[in-house]
Amino acid sequence: MAYSFTTPEVDIDYTRGDDAPIALRFTVDGSARDFTGATAINMGIHSEAAPVDDTTLILTIVGALDADPTTGILYFTPASPAATDLTPGVYFYDAQLLTAAGKKDTIVKGKFRLNQDRTKD
Repeated sequence: MAYSFTTPEVDIDYTRGDDAPIALRFTVDGSARDFTGATAINMGIHSEAAPVDDTTLILTIVGALDADPTTGILYFTPASPAATDLTPGVYFYDAQLLTAAGKKDTIVKGKFRLNQDRTKD
């Protein structure tokens, strides 16, 4: 039996200069997705919505599993100064994980809106 899935689209708003993690919760049929065995999670931020190669890649954010991988929660924390140096604007992202079986799985994509910060420290 073949399955067909559409990658969910979730837009993210983030303020330049922040270092709080972006937390995303994933569900399957209303239950938390189990990420047990996932070996790598990365979010690529691009300047184009449909890049044909990696020349539009601006930033890669390494993700982390929740302490309990069965919660369905993944965290992405933009590293400074990369997130601080980006020009505010609309970018495009997708997040991909490497499964325990060694398969790549794009789990979410969308717009990444980087807003101008006001407080400077």
